[in-house]
Amino acid sequence: MTYQYYYQTSKNENRVGTIKARNRADAYALLRKQGIRPYRVAGDDPVRWQPWAAGAAILILVCATIGALVYAGTRPRVASVPQGMRTQLAGDTAFIAQGVAEGWAGVFSNRLDNALALYAQPGWNVIPPDVSGLAATEEDLREPIELAVAPRAELEQLRGIVKAMRADLAEYIREGGTIADYFRVLDERQGRERSLGEKARETYLRTPEAQRARMRRDLNVRLKGMGLAPLPQELP
Repeated sequence: MTYQYYYQTSKNENRVGTIKARNRADAYALLRKQGIRPYRVAGDDPVRWQPWAAGAAILILVCATIGALVYAGTRPRVASVPQGMRTQLAGDTAFIAQGVAEGWAGVFSNRLDNALALYAQPGWNVIPPDVSGLAATEEDLREPIELAVAPRAELEQLRGIVKAMRADLAEYIREGGTIADYFRVLDERQGRERSLGEKARETYLRTPEAQRARMRRDLNVRLKGMGLAPLPQELP
């Protein structure tokens, strides 16, 4: 991948350059070895580190297509959406909503696991955690994930999601990334998912009232296919 980077010289002159690297974290590392401290590195990481990329393009295209078809008075065909690992937690919705609102604070005995759990619910608003000082080896990431509270079905689901994120983090580190970089990727993914949910709501609200029931069903199929929450019931 080719990345564009921006930095200032010792004379406070703004400069721009390009560098080839495996991913953005690798680009930062290579530049630091050259004595360059960029204040920004621009470019898309490989899709493997941005699992939302393909799904995002599909949903935006589908939303636009459905909107055009509905306005034209024709019934849209339901396109297939790739199934991914991202999914909403199932079970006691009040318990899950409270857990998300509290950031699953203290659910796990490991600080890293608690930080990863923040990103378990696709598209929900997340306040980025402080990951300074966090460190983990591949051996650490293979250790059992221990609950610090009483077990229940929803938390077992959460533990499974965190386990998958641990495995992804281990691979990311093997490729030269850092824990801090990985959480930046999670932040970007979460923001993109939230944007997709907002785009779906906007599409629904632009739909003529007589067509909204059908539009809600079609959009919810696609949102579910990418692990995103369905349209809120309170929408008219």
